[in-house]
Amino acid sequence: MLDCEAVRRELGTSRTRLYNLFEPFGGVMHYIQHRRLMAAHAALTDPSDRRLIFEIAATYGFSDGAEFSRAFKRAFSFSPSEVRNRGCGLPCRRTASRQHCPEQERLGSLLRRLQG
Repeated sequence: MLDCEAVRRELGTSRTRLYNLFEPFGGVMHYIQHRRLMAAHAALTDPSDRRLIFEIAATYGFSDGAEFSRAFKRAFSFSPSEVRNRGCGLPCRRTASRQHCPEQERLGSLLRRLQG
């Protein structure tokens, strides 16, 4: 699961430098939560993924279902159940090249760009 330590290791930087790099973007925890919410959104819109919403939330690091629902609604303007039932509120389209690129490689590229 994506967490601060994984991001720090990927960048090969100190914790202080990591937090300084992400400060203009709302902080490293904001970035991580957004990535987790995006992954949860993808799972909820996947018709072959029939896990319960709370199971998807737990998979992506949310131990409190109510907090997951609030964060999800803030991010996408739809509740997780609305997205699951209607497939609404798609945050972005995945390109073919991005689908085949492992998440850690995409993260590494982003972080290297941030580090300059």
